[in-house]
Amino acid sequence: MAQLVWITPAGSLGVIPETKIYRNSLVATDPDAGSVNYRVIAGTLPAGMQFSTGGLLTGTPYTVSENVVSRFTVRARSGSKIADRTFSLTVASNNVPTWVTPAGNVGSYFEVTYFN
Repeated sequence: MAQLVWITPAGSLGVIPETKIYRNSLVATDPDAGSVNYRVIAGTLPAGMQFSTGGLLTGTPYTVSENVVSRFTVRARSGSKIADRTFSLTVASNNVPTWVTPAGNVGSYFEVTYFN
C-alpha cells in the first residue's frame, strides 16, 4: 500500500489581484488508484474563496487594503491514507489613486494668477 503523492508543490500558489476570479486545482494521487478527497484542516483561505472536496480552489477574493497572505494546510485522503501539504496565496491590493479631474487641458494661466 503506497502513500499518497502530492503533485502540486508546497508553498506559494501565487499572487492574485483582489476582486478577480481565481481557479486552481490542487492535486495529489494515490498510486493504488484510489479516489482522493481534499479538505482544509488548518489556516484560512482568503476571504471570498472556497475549496471543494475535489481539490478545486475557486472564488473572487474580497477587496483588501494591503497585500494579504493566507496560509492553509490541505489534507488529501484516499481510504486510510492521508497526506498533508501547506500552501499560501497572496491577494494583492489595487489601491491606486483614482483621478477625479477629467483628462485633458485644465486651462492656461499666467504664473502670477491665483487658481483654485
